[in-house]
Amino acid sequence: VTTGTEFHCAHGPENEISIFSIIDVRPLDYITLLATPLPNVAMQWTDYVVPSGTGTKIITLSGPPYAIDTGDQFPQAILDEYLPAVEQPYREGTLRLAALATEMAAA
Repeated sequence: VTTGTEFHCAHGPENEISIFSIIDVRPLDYITLLATPLPNVAMQWTDYVVPSGTGTKIITLSGPPYAIDTGDQFPQAILDEYLPAVEQPYREGTLRLAALATEMAAA
């Protein structure tokens, strides 16, 4: 996994395709991703890998989703409707990432 790598996943009842691009990565430290989960929607975040006494924690810093064509942030009402749909898959992904980082750090 290196900067510039792209991958995709399909979610939702119609298997909508989301494209993810790795903007920056330092294995076992952080990864910064740009995602396009819907047409004309982009969001960027960084997941930091932080060792803790009980394993590994993932700390996420993100900006709000924005319109690709204008760069404008979406109104809160749209975010309130959209974000619950991605919250559970995202949480599951960060738990898998934390477990993988713990295994890699122990190796």
